[in-house]
Amino acid sequence: EQCPASPAAGIWLAYLTRSAAPAESAAHLDKALAISPWLVFPFREEDIPAFEWAAGERPGDWTPKYYLALILWSKGRMDEAGTLLEQCSESDFAPLFLARAALRSADAPDKAEEDLTKAVAIDPQAWRARHALSRFHLDRGRISEALETTARSLAVSPGEAALQSDRVEALLAAGRGFQAALKLLQGSPKPTG
Repeated sequence: EQCPASPAAGIWLAYLTRSAAPAESAAHLDKALAISPWLVFPFREEDIPAFEWAAGERPGDWTPKYYLALILWSKGRMDEAGTLLEQCSESDFAPLFLARAALRSADAPDKAEEDLTKAVAIDPQAWRARHALSRFHLDRGRISEALETTARSLAVSPGEAALQSDRVEALLAAGRGFQAALKLLQGSPKPTG
């Protein structure tokens, strides 16, 4: 009760009060699940029962499944994490799709690419999603797609070093020579600070 508001603290409070005060427990769970999942990374083994309970209490809500998947992933339980993330397709949270793409990339690359594309569509300004999609294309030797993706990425975030690097790599892989890459780097905005 003394913790600052956070999804983990709220889920634990709901879990601990579930038998003694069911209505209060439900209110705590609702409040916890209403908090943005941005930069929330549960990982403790002892959190598993509380997050499993929360996922069972709110089967239509993707958030507790996402948190539980992160915990299981951190414990090397990839299959279970992947199964939970598969149940989260209704999410509008780009990092979820980046995480799911990372888990899918080896075994289901087409689905991973769909997830990366969805992450970019959900948050078009997010350079990390664009970088992940560019890396996906580059790592698979899909140079024409990498050229297209990196060009669009730099149109949105021209000063982002990771995207510039992706573009340089795509240009070199396409055989456009060092001059195009050099021109890009010479025209790049200089970092501040």
